[in-house]
Amino acid sequence: MSDPRLQIVDHVLLRQATDYLTALAFDRTLPQAGSDHPEWLAAIKDASGIHGLGAYLGLRVIAGEIDVPEPIANWLTGQVERNRERLTRLRTEMLATLAALNERGFAAMPVKGGALLLDSVESVLWRSYADIDLLVPGGNERELDLHLALAHAGYCLAGESWKHRHYRACAPGPPLVIGDGEHPDNPRDVEVHEAVIEMFRGFAWNLTPQLLADPVERAGWPAPLDRAMALHLAVHASISALEGTSRAINLIDLARAIGRVGPMPVYLATRDAGLRRHARFLYPAVALAARETGDPECESLRELLEPHVPHPMVNWAASVSLYHVSWAGRHDRGALDRHAIWAHTRRDRARMLAHTLLPSPAVLASEGDAGSGIADVIVGYGQHYRRLGGRIRSRVR
Repeated sequence: MSDPRLQIVDHVLLRQATDYLTALAFDRTLPQAGSDHPEWLAAIKDASGIHGLGAYLGLRVIAGEIDVPEPIANWLTGQVERNRERLTRLRTEMLATLAALNERGFAAMPVKGGALLLDSVESVLWRSYADIDLLVPGGNERELDLHLALAHAGYCLAGESWKHRHYRACAPGPPLVIGDGEHPDNPRDVEVHEAVIEMFRGFAWNLTPQLLADPVERAGWPAPLDRAMALHLAVHASISALEGTSRAINLIDLARAIGRVGPMPVYLATRDAGLRRHARFLYPAVALAARETGDPECESLRELLEPHVPHPMVNWAASVSLYHVSWAGRHDRGALDRHAIWAHTRRDRARMLAHTLLPSPAVLASEGDAGSGIADVIVGYGQHYRRLGGRIRSRVR
């Protein structure tokens, strides 16, 4: 399946580029490169965009930590300055948005990358961001005030889902630049969450209490504690991996986050929430981060969580490729509805089957089909059942 946003449609070449870039990122032996192929650089750019690795690898080239052919080196190092400019704009716009929300009485809190971006651009220069996530409790009860505050900051509502409200710049911007990395002019959107809830096939974990508990101050604004951010990153990255929307940079994020706090605070938060129920929300990303980065803190957390997750999930996380947990390979993987990966019991399997046969908006959103209107939902259900039928036919054969 091809994506019109990509420059190439050769998924064999895209997988080779993914293997090449992730080997660079995680200091593995480089695979056979397709550098003589005329579309190799295009594949590198696409794989870098899918996995968010451009600026990270560019900084490693500049530091002399990795050696790559000159055309690739030039492109990667160029991503560093582009990302610096993009993050500078994002930070300025985020601070203005927080101020606008504060003026109307909203206690907004940046989460995920936005919280780290409060410190400085240079501190997160290795990391690219498509948008800013804000946790805004009370936003649903004061919807008009929320819209007005964001309009004052220059953002207009673009769509809604079960998970968040999506805002884009009210003023039209330059045309979208596709296939050339982190372009500073590309949209820098805002996603507003009334609550931070992660779902997977009938299971949910509300992380809002952990994120709001005892916030710290960064650049004069509240932000989650490091242990809450590590927990959130692990859950978000795990669900992304299971749904086939993961990025290799997520694993680097997670290893750094766990390195800041150690494995025990994340494990204890999961234990307090119910290990048997919630360890499954963390394990996939933690296991992948331990496998790819070799980080001992990630490995310790993996060992703590492993007894509380189904054995098929352990086997899946040990063998699945980073290509297949990303957008590019998600439809080849066929893991989205493998109940055994997630399910402990017959009741778990029944719940997953029910949410596969009659998907919630969360399931449709995970497949990229959930819009904000009734027509979007109808189309989303049609696409879901077509894909489900295709998977059933492929297994029957």
